[in-house]
Amino acid sequence: MAWNYFNPVKIRFGPGTAAETAEFLREMGAKRAALVADPAALRFGLIDAVTSPAPELFILDEIFARMRPNPTVQNMMDCAAFLARVRADAVVAVGGGSALDCAKAAAGGLPVIALPTTAGTGSEATCISVLTDDAGTKMPRTDPSYFAKVAIVDPELTLSVPPGVTASTGMDALSHAVEALWSIHHSPASDALALAAVPLILQNLEKAYANPGGLPARCAMSEGSLLAALAFSQAKTAAAHACSFPLTARCGLPHGTACAFTLPALCRLNAPAEEGRLHGIARALGFEDAFAFADELDRLNAALGLPRTLQDAGIPLADLPELALECMVPPNMGNNPVPMDAGKVEGLFLGLNV
Repeated sequence: MAWNYFNPVKIRFGPGTAAETAEFLREMGAKRAALVADPAALRFGLIDAVTSPAPELFILDEIFARMRPNPTVQNMMDCAAFLARVRADAVVAVGGGSALDCAKAAAGGLPVIALPTTAGTGSEATCISVLTDDAGTKMPRTDPSYFAKVAIVDPELTLSVPPGVTASTGMDALSHAVEALWSIHHSPASDALALAAVPLILQNLEKAYANPGGLPARCAMSEGSLLAALAFSQAKTAAAHACSFPLTARCGLPHGTACAFTLPALCRLNAPAEEGRLHGIARALGFEDAFAFADELDRLNAALGLPRTLQDAGIPLADLPELALECMVPPNMGNNPVPMDAGKVEGLFLGLNV
């Protein structure tokens, strides 16, 4: 098979590496780095770990933190105006996917150093930015200019993440890896990365959820999330992510929770595709078959307290036809190995009404 691989992001991984941000700024010749951070990063003092080694390189009298948990187009435009006003020559984004997506889209050619504070979105290693329009519709956009110049993945920045956010972002990372494995655009490179990511997440997500301050599990989750991002940056996500967008907009489910909601059912649905390829993947991961893997995904959702039925998610049966239509998000839905239409999506949701 013919395939390509492209990811220009320089990656630095490890506990304590946030303190190396200044070194990378000097390397790129930056002297006025603007900070874009989500409110949680400010609240927990995570900015200090980034700026304290060389505060003179950062614009510290104003930090842009005016973005919603699902950042809007207006948030991005406000951020772009801020970067122009403070005359930044580089952007340092610290936070979850909201801060990183907002900063990447607003940078307008300025180099970005991305420091994730959650183990989930993988935005630090992708050229994807997801913004919400005035109608409340989430709009994923892919653009090579959205790649960060440098990704610094410091697991110590994730130690303050509360259990609920750990669960949701962790399942987002798992969805990235699993969907990269079954996406119609998978390749040997994306497969290798995703197959490395899945065990790290499966073996450590519950540990990080139960003991947020445990650094070994946080390191494993950060590494798993990063590898999953590198995988789906090539293979792209599929139906679980397509379904997640209206589940977030309509039902208020956090993004990772919304992805996890349909992941076990899609694992079962996709099992026969490509001559049962998913069964072989499941066996490589230590499961009897794809159905046993789906059962584990379902068990994990339950263990993390995430919704598993329509009632859990607050989805009325009467809403299913309209919801199914809203799930037909290109190109994600088209990446699924089993061709999907609104009727099949509605049936998928009906199967969760138990």
